[in-house]
Amino acid sequence: MVLEFIRLEDAGSVQQHAPRMAQWVFESGPKFFAALFGSSERAIENLSAWLQRDTSEFSGLQATLAFDGSEPAGMFIGVPGQEIARRRRADLLGVIQQTPADERELLKAKFQSMAELTAPVTENDYYIRTLAVDRAHRGRGFGRRLLERAIADAQALGCRAVCLDVDADNDVARGLYGSAGFTSIYEGKAASLGLHMHSLALTF
Repeated sequence: MVLEFIRLEDAGSVQQHAPRMAQWVFESGPKFFAALFGSSERAIENLSAWLQRDTSEFSGLQATLAFDGSEPAGMFIGVPGQEIARRRRADLLGVIQQTPADERELLKAKFQSMAELTAPVTENDYYIRTLAVDRAHRGRGFGRRLLERAIADAQALGCRAVCLDVDADNDVARGLYGSAGFTSIYEGKAASLGLHMHSLALTF
């Protein structure tokens, strides 16, 4: 099994892959994104736009795709910790601007519920925003290969830890991360939105 890893480096490449990548991002946390945007369709539409914005936490320019031959098989988006706050502010502003005025109070309530859902990311961390494998390529160890590549990238940047957030009921993902040495450092709930998350970390 030979996977080729390609870091997306230009807007054209991101635009080419954005529809598939948006679907992958959504599938990595469907409860969270549906709660935030109100529906899966609206979530995927917004995520596609965020992937094409270089200031976003979800920017495709932070993505590494895995290719099985000529076919994209999965990806991860990794963000150095010192960039997280700036990128999250940009996304927050984007959500507010895209939300009709009469829905903004509801949006504010959602953000308040989500405020303590996950652990903070420090400047010395490497944050895996998303790690996803295409449905047609699952069960072949690609998730582990992507995770190993993300960890290697973090080490190359001199980060002290890799961290990520995962749905509490995503047993497959939690099993993968646990087998790689990640441990739970925080557990958060937003009961009103039906969200329950674990923040995991791997310290070097």
